[in-house]
Amino acid sequence: VYRATGKAAGDDTLNREIGVVRAKAQVSGERTPVFKRIAPIGAGVELDARRIIKKKKSSEGWVEGSHDGGTFFVRGPGYGEIPSPVKQGSPKDALRVLDAIFEKMGVPAIRRLMLAVALVNALRPGVPYVVILLVGGAGSGKTTTAGNLAGFIDPTTSGELPNVPLNAQDVAAVGGEQHVLGADNISKFEPEASVLLCMAAIGSEFVVREFNTRKETARLFVHCQFILTAITNPVTRGDLLDRLLPITLEPHTDYKGEDEVRAWFRKVQPVATGALVELLS
Repeated sequence: VYRATGKAAGDDTLNREIGVVRAKAQVSGERTPVFKRIAPIGAGVELDARRIIKKKKSSEGWVEGSHDGGTFFVRGPGYGEIPSPVKQGSPKDALRVLDAIFEKMGVPAIRRLMLAVALVNALRPGVPYVVILLVGGAGSGKTTTAGNLAGFIDPTTSGELPNVPLNAQDVAAVGGEQHVLGADNISKFEPEASVLLCMAAIGSEFVVREFNTRKETARLFVHCQFILTAITNPVTRGDLLDRLLPITLEPHTDYKGEDEVRAWFRKVQPVATGALVELLS
């Protein structure tokens, strides 16, 4: 329009042409799968441009291959890069590493193996996830711990876990871009919130209203790992209890400043990610 008339196209013209392009893409356009953080590949998984390839019948366990450009990932606002995993010697070594890291986080010994299994499971495409709940009083570090746990598989630039309101619209919107979501300092659950968490944990289609419209709806598939925090366990419904891993954090005996905690996390992050990958393979 500008080349022909020297004038900018009006809103009606632009909206009409955008609608035509969108319709063509939906009806006859090429369909390309897009993933969040993890994608299945032939002999393993791809962790957002880091190909973790299983080596069957080999003492190597897994190797990190080069990204071939054939897998596409969503990278929303606040996306943080997954560090190159530090290879562990064996699954036993990986469990020992995670046990030491979880101990520093205040995770009680009785819950460390279950937490490791839950995080490894969150690296598996297409399987149901558990909902992790960190319980602790003020100053227990539960919010920081939640962010650090998420950072092992779905880090953000801020180092904090995305805090999502528990409604279908927000869970579908943020869950379309982030693999690990959070809800901080939960005091009670409405029945709808419990249903939403279960749907996201097993992988479900959410029907939501498109933004800026009243009638048009969108169908979005959401499959996320949720990490919740609370002062006391607020979960009472059986459907969510069946999928819940509650962890009451042990009180810290020594206080560390925010800078010191972040420095520690940056040091252990690739080690923890490598341990999880070792257990995945």
